[in-house]
Amino acid sequence: MESLRTVRDRRLRGLYAELAALLEESVLEHVEHDGAPAPLKDVLAQLREGRAALSGADGASQADVFAKRRRLHDELGELVRRHGASEELAAMTSAIAIANAQIDALNRSSQEQDAQDAMRSKTQFLAVTQRDDSVWGVPVAVIAELYKAYWINEFDGDFARYAEELCSDKASFDEDVSALVEEDWGAIDDWAETHLKWADLVDHAVKLKDAPPLRPEDFEDAWRNGLCEVVEA
Repeated sequence: MESLRTVRDRRLRGLYAELAALLEESVLEHVEHDGAPAPLKDVLAQLREGRAALSGADGASQADVFAKRRRLHDELGELVRRHGASEELAAMTSAIAIANAQIDALNRSSQEQDAQDAMRSKTQFLAVTQRDDSVWGVPVAVIAELYKAYWINEFDGDFARYAEELCSDKASFDEDVSALVEEDWGAIDDWAETHLKWADLVDHAVKLKDAPPLRPEDFEDAWRNGLCEVVEA
């Protein structure tokens, strides 16, 4: 399911693309009416061909056409500046550049968001259910780093001693911890419960699930079985 942000960004990109196309049409009409240098007419002719090619193109082909049109827009703006075209024409080509810049910004934002979502979706958490039934998670990687720091301190960074005393046959300390995370998480989990406090983890904790809303039967149960007393408020 798409997020509201994804839907919004896609619509905005569409609006800016429509704006650039409308401005492009205005430039074409302006040039046809008032005339223009040959290089400018050549770029406009290529833009017209590109617009015609979009109608029957599939997704990948459309992307290629849009990329080419973008390059032509940049070339168009440069030619308008170079040949001293009218202020109206200059303003329209500048507006096209602004619309394209907004599309670029939205594309970058979407790519960054996609990267963050992908990273979030791959993050493993040690989940803790609180008394209100909300679920909070601490990234497994954070606990693994605390585990490593603990044993580095215990053995003064001497992996040979660590390997001997904890019966590890791995080539390196990092490899050993990675293997524990992937194959025997219970060993680190047990260590965490023994050696860590919530205060050590709270800065890294994220809420994975909200507490469920109270239902009418919950209130009824509290009224029948809960603590009732007179208080001042």
